Amino acid sequence: MKGKHHLSNNSLEIICAHLFEKLKMTRQQINTPTLELDIIQEFFKLIVKREKEKKLMIIEWPYRENQFQCLVDPNSTNQYKANPNSEGIVILDNIIIR
Repeated sequence: MKGKHHLSNNSLEIICAHLFEKLKMTRQQINTPTLELDIIQEFFKLIVKREKEKKLMIIEWPYRENQFQCLVDPNSTNQYKANPNSEGIVILDNIIIR
């Protein structure tokens, strides 16, 4: 794959936590548990969607209480959010990936 990037363990943890919370919200309505395979399936859907759309995708750590709990400073976070024409996946906590 052209332009392939390796994700760190921290990035994978943030993506999986984000996907788990997303699945948990949709599954709560029908009272179904979220399985690991569901998260893996959603991960690959997310990557394929990002490849097709070629636009910036922002993923934030879902368990922080405020914007100051992440390692990326708030100014950088706002800068990345303000530039939606960029490509890539942005992980707003321990690492930023372009």
